[in-house]
Amino acid sequence: MHKELPRFKSSTSFEIWVLSIFIHICRELSLNKSLQASEESDSHQKIFHELHKLIEKEREVLGLTYIRGLSKDETAQLLQVSSEQVKELLFSGLQSLRNGMGYGEHYHGCNEYRKLYVDYLERNLERPAKIDFEMHIYHCQDCQEDLAALQEVMVGFTEAIEKFRVPDGFIGNIKERVAQRERHIQQKNNKRKRNGIIAASIFVLAIFAGIFSGVFSKLYYTWTEENQELRAFLQEDVGERLNLEAESGGVKIKIKSAIADDIQTLIFYEIEDANENNQYMINFDDGVFIEGESEIMMANTYPRFYLPDTESEINNKEKNVYHGKFSLRPLKKKVIPLSLTLIR
Repeated sequence: MHKELPRFKSSTSFEIWVLSIFIHICRELSLNKSLQASEESDSHQKIFHELHKLIEKEREVLGLTYIRGLSKDETAQLLQVSSEQVKELLFSGLQSLRNGMGYGEHYHGCNEYRKLYVDYLERNLERPAKIDFEMHIYHCQDCQEDLAALQEVMVGFTEAIEKFRVPDGFIGNIKERVAQRERHIQQKNNKRKRNGIIAASIFVLAIFAGIFSGVFSKLYYTWTEENQELRAFLQEDVGERLNLEAESGGVKIKIKSAIADDIQTLIFYEIEDANENNQYMINFDDGVFIEGESEIMMANTYPRFYLPDTESEINNKEKNVYHGKFSLRPLKKKVIPLSLTLIR
């Protein structure tokens, strides 16, 4: 109950809530469906033997109503059925008990009145219905015999409950089985925790392995960079993303990355025309100006020339976006004061 307390709802009485937990655990513990034969053979013991043969719902309804003393509404709430179903289960359960006790299966009352038997015997019928029922019983011998036989089993069942005593060692056995259940649950929890720790350890090792081996960066750039040539550089950790942007007149230029080595400085860029379907590119001869080029770049070297590739797959995806690259001399410093001019 302590474990389940956070789930308790005030709309249900505390007693009913505790009973629901009790019944649930009893169902789990009732793994052995066979009932051991009792040394006693009186009629009261026979009733409990027959009670055990009933279907589960009938047995539970009879137990909660006549043994525990709950009302039909409380029983219905506990078993999550309607009050009418409780009445039906009470009647069918008592009828099965009567047949099992040998009180005869040949009693057949009128169907429209049989459903009133339980309420009548429990004195729960309202006066008009009670008068109508008694008038019918007075003239119908089948219903008289049927009702009398049912009343006999109800009386026998009530007496058996009053004389029932808990067998020796019963509570000790329950405590032991509950303890076994708790140990089993604890073992499962411990196993789950161990598996969780192992899984977490493997995950951490995978993270570190991915970091040191560069697997994650390769996967990341595979998913996020569509330019295959630039992606290869980034995956090998040769360069890094810059994503420097400037916009003028609806044309946006982005310097995506700079790859620098002793041979050249390779600039990858992207140009987007937001107003029309035009593709712009940078002309290296008269479109790139580097302030203080002699101070920040190596002399006696010449940049490579790359022809514009307007037919590539990446440049055929969108009519207003161009992906290109151009080459500069190798760097002496990490900062490039760069001015760009676009041609259409």
